[in-house]
Order: sequence, then C-alpha cells, then structure tokens
Amino acid sequence: MDYEKYKKILHRYEQNLKRPCKLNKIMDAYSAPADFAATMEISQSCDLSPLAAATLWCTERSIHSRPSMVLEYDARWSIAEAWAKLSDMTGREDNINKNRFMRWIQNKIEWDDFYSRTQEFLKLCKINHIHFSQRSLFDAIKLRDNTQKKLEDGSYLTMPKTDFFHVALAIEFTEAIKF
Repeated sequence: MDYEKYKKILHRYEQNLKRPCKLNKIMDAYSAPADFAATMEISQSCDLSPLAAATLWCTERSIHSRPSMVLEYDARWSIAEAWAKLSDMTGREDNINKNRFMRWIQNKIEWDDFYSRTQEFLKLCKINHIHFSQRSLFDAIKLRDNTQKKLEDGSYLTMPKTDFFHVALAIEFTEAIKF
C-alpha cells in the first residue's frame, strides 16, 4: 500500500525528478522548496522518518538525473541480488563489493553515510549494467527505517531477528550469491 502511494508521489513530482540535481547529502533535499515538499509528502504518506524519506527522494533524483547513475528499473532483481551480482563479478571469495555491501547494511551508520554508500552502489550498477526493482529500493529503505525506529524506542527486543534490516538483506544476499 505504501509503495503505491510512493509511486503516485513520484508521478506528481516527475518534473522535479528529472531536473539536474546536486544532492550530495540528504540534507540537500531540504534546500529547494519542491524537494522539501516531495520529501515531506513521502514521509507522511509512507510512514517514513524525514531522514528516510530524504534518502529515498535523493536516491530517486540521482537515478533519474545524474548521468553517472541513470538506471532503468528491472523487476527481476532486488537490491540484495544486485549487490550479489556485483560481488560475483570479481570471482574472489573475499571481494571489495561484498565488503561494501556489509558496510552498507550496518545499522550503526547514519543516514547520510548510508546515502553516500547507496550512491556508490548506483554508480557500480551503472558501470556493470546491473538493474534492480524500484520496489526493492523502497522496501530496503522502509525496512531500514523501521529497524532504526525499533532500535531507538527499545522495542527491538520483541522483533523477530529476520525483520531487522541488516539480517533480512544479509540472508537475501547470501541466498543470491549461492546461485
């Protein structure tokens, strides 16, 4: 349900998505009125924290407007599967892309660091012609946001381990690497 609301918001702000941007940090999403409005609407409609909504909006803007990151979405692969494909490219047991993925899923990193690591991932996907589904991007950021909220309010103790962002994506990544 939240994903459909998110798609409608993206459609409503489609012109802004394609406008050239210089969103190097997620706080840049609050600098332009249209970016701020889109971020706040995503936050309220999709039950995301403002930082998660800003991360999602800035990532979408990058995908749609930066030449080094312009991607087409492909519903075949999730984000974790795309990371696994990048990891398979080197053919080594311990490779740099697997290490990047492990740093990307850490809960202790701030949203700004998560965003910059996501930008690195997008550039690698562009270079290696790897695509992933838009829904998986939304789901990954929503899952990370929910995990962060649970950790902050202390209710993480009642949560199943597989509902944590880092656990869920690590499992999916490991399964994708096997094939």
